[in-house]
Parts: sequence; C-alpha cells; structure tokens
Amino acid sequence: QDFGRMGLGSTKGISFVVKGTETMLKPMGAQISTGARSKAWGVEVTYSAPLLERTGDDGSVELYAPWSEFTASFRGENVPDAPPLDAQQLNKAYRVGLSTYQSQKAGPFSVELIRIVAGLRE
Repeated sequence: QDFGRMGLGSTKGISFVVKGTETMLKPMGAQISTGARSKAWGVEVTYSAPLLERTGDDGSVELYAPWSEFTASFRGENVPDAPPLDAQQLNKAYRVGLSTYQSQKAGPFSVELIRIVAGLRE
C-alpha cells in the first residue's frame, strides 16, 4: 500500500499507521529509548511525545509526532540535561513504543499496527 500517496507517514518524525482505533485510549504517546543518560542524575532517560492523529482515505489512522516534540524523562519527571533526540541518538534506538500514559486512563484497548515510519522529510 502506498501510504505516502495517502498522505500518511510523511511527517518529519515518527508515525504509527494503525487501524481499529475505536477502543484506543486517547491521547496516545510515543516513547523511544536510546540508552541516553542524564548528566546530573546518571539515569537512562526515555524520550516521549504526545501523538497527533490524522485519517487516511482507507480509514487507517496515522498517529504521529515530530522529532521536535520529544522530551527526555525518567519515571515521568522531565530531565532537562539529557542529550536532545537527534540523528545520533536515533541511531542508538533500541525500543520504540506506543504509550497510553498520555491519556491518564487505565483500561483494556486494542489497535492493529500496520506500519511504523521514521522520517526526515516534511
């Protein structure tokens, strides 16, 4: 399927193209782990960003976040001295995930993941 033609997966950032979002807890967030550490705290940080949403022609949904929206945190606390999430850090990524933490809700949900896209184009 040509997601680019549908306008999906074209963000300068990360995109999760999904279906079956009816039961999804919203808003969702994206999390990326690279092994980066806080200089002052000495702990490994997780980069997180809230995901925005747009719908494709076929009913699929793109959950996306620009790289500039990602901030570093440790156990929910902002870590301002962590290295920025840049190309060097992205090359070290070992975990990429969806998170319901942004929704501040707990409960069952499901979503069908079709594709993950990490892009540098606008």
